[in-house]
Amino acid sequence: MAKSLFNIPSEILAKGPVGFIFAEDLTGLSSCIRHHARLGFKNLFVLKREDLKLPESCADLCTAIDIEDTFFSDVSPFINHLIGLFPDRWIYYCFN
Repeated sequence: MAKSLFNIPSEILAKGPVGFIFAEDLTGLSSCIRHHARLGFKNLFVLKREDLKLPESCADLCTAIDIEDTFFSDVSPFINHLIGLFPDRWIYYCFN
């Protein structure tokens, strides 16, 4: 199955690294987002399925991106896509 990928214009990013959280469910998601925001990630994105609602307490700390692949069985297409979007940036990713 082809993965539906996303676009993030580099013009909207602040200087510094770009962080991505693959949100598989809501377990620990708000603490994961707050932890990375406290670490200083100004560019923090949460990749999630559409029906997974971002905790309201974290709405100002990150940007949610809805994607079709709900199980993240293979994140390599997403990581390769991110590298292509931001070739001159340090990219960090994790799972909640």
